[in-house]
Amino acid sequence: MERTRNGKYMQIPYTFSFQPVVNLSTDTIRIILEGLGFFCLDNEEEKKISVRINGESPVLCNFDQNGELTSMNFADIKWSMLTFVPEGPQYHKQCTNIRFKLQSFREVDRKNVVKMEEYTQLVQRGKVLKATPCGYIIDTFFQNKDITFAREKIIKTYHNLDSGDDFAAVNLKVEVAKVTELKPNTGMRELQRSNSSKIEVIFSPYVPQLGSTDENLRSYARHILD
Repeated sequence: MERTRNGKYMQIPYTFSFQPVVNLSTDTIRIILEGLGFFCLDNEEEKKISVRINGESPVLCNFDQNGELTSMNFADIKWSMLTFVPEGPQYHKQCTNIRFKLQSFREVDRKNVVKMEEYTQLVQRGKVLKATPCGYIIDTFFQNKDITFAREKIIKTYHNLDSGDDFAAVNLKVEVAKVTELKPNTGMRELQRSNSSKIEVIFSPYVPQLGSTDENLRSYARHILD
């Protein structure tokens, strides 16, 4: 990907990988968020494990801290995607990109996964991941699967109520997660934690439901534009 600067062409690195990683500790992030009016209910913390299986229809399986399936994500339908690369000093090797995506998010919850013949046993078997000091023992269901990606997330969720307009009850959610990659061992019997972790921060603004009235959608659009 190329663009011009002062009439000269320069090469811009491009990748489909886009991770919301920050170089701050969770304590520093907490102090910043609390200073901005965010709060964490009862030190709210959640653990999630995700395992991506490759195949004709790649799927991401999501599990709770007990190793039980909670949902599955199929490939998003991406309608539009724009990536902005801000100009900066030439000595900056790593740009901070801003990405806007319009996509359809395809998530299937547990009660509907059981209706899918290929994955019914993931629900019926209950705890298919068993925690160990080094990672997780995985169910035999995974042993013949092509696991391309797995990770463990320990998430703290912060909330902030906007009280400045008609959307006073709108909740802006911020997830601060410690993320650790998991790698299958040679026998495909265990997912083992890597030696390092990273911190991710994700902001999730309120979005009205598709079944909302036209007036509610217009009000929300005006709120965003303002």
